[in-house]
Amino acid sequence: MLTLDEVLAHDDPYPHVLELAASGDRSLIAPARAAAQRFADASDWHGAGLMARILVGVEGSQAVPLLLAILAPVLRDEHFEDPEMLRLSVGRALSEDPAGCRSTVLAAVASSDPDLHRAGLWALGAIAGPDDLGLIRQGMAGPDPSTRRQTLTGLSDDAALREIAVEALRDSDEWVRREAVIRLGWSGPASMLDLLIPMAADPSSAVRSIVGEAIVRLAAPRPESHDAAAEALRSLLTDTNHWARTRAAVGLSVLRGAGSGPGGPLVGEDGVEV
Repeated sequence: MLTLDEVLAHDDPYPHVLELAASGDRSLIAPARAAAQRFADASDWHGAGLMARILVGVEGSQAVPLLLAILAPVLRDEHFEDPEMLRLSVGRALSEDPAGCRSTVLAAVASSDPDLHRAGLWALGAIAGPDDLGLIRQGMAGPDPSTRRQTLTGLSDDAALREIAVEALRDSDEWVRREAVIRLGWSGPASMLDLLIPMAADPSSAVRSIVGEAIVRLAAPRPESHDAAAEALRSLLTDTNHWARTRAAVGLSVLRGAGSGPGGPLVGEDGVEV
C-alpha cells in the first residue's frame, strides 16, 4: 500500500485513495486533513475530494465538521466549480452514519455564517426525518436563492420531501425552479409529469433548457402520456434556447421509440449526450 505522499504524487491516485480509505490507519487523519485544507485553499476540489474520501473511510462521521466547512464556500452560486467528489464523500458519511452526523449538520444549519448555514441545509436533506421538515421549509423560505437551491440539491428521494420540490417549481428564482425540475424529473414518480409539462412555458431559458429531458424521462414508460408530453416537447422545438430545442427533438425521438430509454443518456444526432 502506498503512503499518502506517494498517492498524492501518483498519476492515477484514486485506486490508492480507496486502499487508504479502507485501511483504518488513523495516522492518516492529520496529514489528510491538512492536505484537504491545502487543496481547498487552492480551489483544487478534486484533490480536496480525494482527501475527503480517505477521511470518511478512516474516521467516518468525525470527518464531517471539517468537510462541511471546506465545502461550504463553494456552494455559493458565484462558484462554478463542481466539487463532486467532495460532495460524494460527505454524502457517504451522511448515509453511513446519519445519527453520528446529525449534531454536526444541525449545528451548521443553526450557524450565523451564511455559507455554513447553506451547507448544513444541503446536508440535512440527506438525513432528514419528519421533525426536520420545518427546518428545511425555513431554508426554502429564506431570501437567498443559492441557499434555496442547495437545500433542494441535497434532498433525498423521500416522498415527504418531494412536496418541497413541487413547491419550488413556483420559486421566484429561475435556478431554483430549474433544480426543482431536475429533482422531480430525475427521481420523482410518474405522477410528477402533469406538474412538469407546464414548465415548458416557463419564462426562463434556464428552466426550458432542461424541462424537455425531464418530461421524456417520466413520460416514456407511460404510453398514455405520450400525446401530452409530445405536445409540450413540440412547443420547445422553436425555443430561443439551443438546449431546449435539442432536448425537445431528442425527446420526441425517444417517444417514437427511436432513442434511448428514460434511464439512459439522451443522445443527439451528432452523437453528443444532451
